[in-house]
Order: sequence, then structure tokens, then C-alpha cells
Amino acid sequence: MALKRIAEPTELVVDFDLVKAQLRVTTDNEDDLIAHYIGVATTMFEDKAEISLAEQQWRLTLDDWSEIIRLPRSPVQSIDNFEYLVDGIWTPFTDYVSDLERVPGLILVTDQPSLDDDVTPRIRIEYTSGLTLSYGSGSGPAFPYDIKQAIMFGACHLFEHRGDEAAELPEAFFCIAERYKSGWSDWRLW
Repeated sequence: MALKRIAEPTELVVDFDLVKAQLRVTTDNEDDLIAHYIGVATTMFEDKAEISLAEQQWRLTLDDWSEIIRLPRSPVQSIDNFEYLVDGIWTPFTDYVSDLERVPGLILVTDQPSLDDDVTPRIRIEYTSGLTLSYGSGSGPAFPYDIKQAIMFGACHLFEHRGDEAAELPEAFFCIAERYKSGWSDWRLW
């Protein structure tokens, strides 16, 4: 199994100016570095919680068929492409049903293609994942405050301890990520 992000998120989970104010940085000299650490902290949170926050696209490649395929990085918004490789040709596959409400998202293969016994095709699934929460009339998703706070903890910590190999992220960062890993569907109702 190989999982690769093929389209990066286009938005920050936390407000750049808020992180900059938390750091008490008043010049523009380190804006790129601050934005970089926000991105790193977001990726670290997503990896720990096994979720996608902002909308992004993934490619899952499998080396064999399974009746049930679990899609890492929930919540899954859509299956964009499903195909299999036989004799060097990627062929679209449509004999499946998806359950994107589950965590993780699932694909149930209803009928596998007829192939020679000695052929095991590679499978490639491309999908979009990310939260679609919205509060009030603002545009785009509004992320829960504790997720934003965790990412802000992480970004500020990385900025303040750059070059310190032994500096560990605050425990609160991991506690919040772990809570969403074990049951993020609970806050889907917010």
C-alpha cells in the first residue's frame, strides 16, 4: 500500500496573523518561516490524528484486490478516480459502492474484473478528503478551536525552538490530536 498526497491544501487551518501575534513578531522578515511552521504543524497534527483538515487530494495504490478497501485520511468527500493496471494499461473501474460517512471511508468492491489467475492488478484510487465544517456565514470551513489551538501550539513551538533537535512539541498538541484520532466523528455533529 502506498498513500501519496497529490494536491496540497490551499488554505491554512489557523489564521497567520494570529500566530504572528502569539509569537510577538512585528516585522515581515520572518513571514515565510512562520507560514512554513504553520504548514508543518498542520501536517504533523493530521499525521498524528490520521485526518485531513483542509481539503486535499490523495492517491492510494494497492497491490491486490480486497472486497473492502479502507481509505486513510478521513473525512473523505469524494472518490475522484478508481482504476486498475493490467498489462501496463490503467483501466477505469466502476463496480464499487462507497461509504464516505464512515471513518475511515470505505469502498466495497461489488464485482472484481475477470483476470487470468496469474495476474494481480495494481489498484489506484484518487480521492478528496478534508473537513467541511462551517460556522456562521463565513466562507470556507471553520475548524474547531482546540484544533486551531493545537496547531498554533505546534507552529509557535517550532518557530521558537528552530534548530533545537531535543525540543519536543507541547503535550497538549498530542492530546488534542489523539482525541480526534479516536473519535472525530463525535464532533461532526457540532
